[in-house]
Amino acid sequence: MKTRMNHGVLGAALLAFALTNTGCVVEVTTGPSQDFFENFDSGGARWTLGEGFRVDVASGSDRWLRAVYDDSCADQSYNFAHVTAPFNFTGASAVSVSVSTQGTYGTRDTTGLAWTTDVPGPGATWNVLSSISATSAYVANSVDLPPEARRAGVYLGIYFRNICVRNSIGVNMAYDEFRVVVTR
Repeated sequence: MKTRMNHGVLGAALLAFALTNTGCVVEVTTGPSQDFFENFDSGGARWTLGEGFRVDVASGSDRWLRAVYDDSCADQSYNFAHVTAPFNFTGASAVSVSVSTQGTYGTRDTTGLAWTTDVPGPGATWNVLSSISATSAYVANSVDLPPEARRAGVYLGIYFRNICVRNSIGVNMAYDEFRVVVTR
């Protein structure tokens, strides 16, 4: 015989017990979490990739996002890969964005994290959150979103810019473990 439980009554009873029992700790959170994690192992389906970005196999079934651009000696505009759906950070007291990176880029080239409230595409204005250094080993890069970005309709992305310097190496960066942690 199956018994149906009223989860609302059970929840209220458990909360009442927890509040009267000094050995029990109750954590109350307000609103749904907007935490986000992408390791690109599923192919980056939640991302829109701009020119020069692709999802590659790192080893075995492990994948990463890569920015690969040769040094063609034509100044390039900023290129972006971004999370396809916008975030709603309304009411967040803090938002941390991090990504692990490894790779190289040439003299005057840049890469980093950025945000915008514009619909991504030509003419969108991106705000640079941080720049990322070239490194031979994976390094975690983390930055907090500024207060003006803690609102609805925020797109987060990774950028690179290739600037022509003869005999430079171009861009060859790998990005993995993109994480957004929201504190409310």
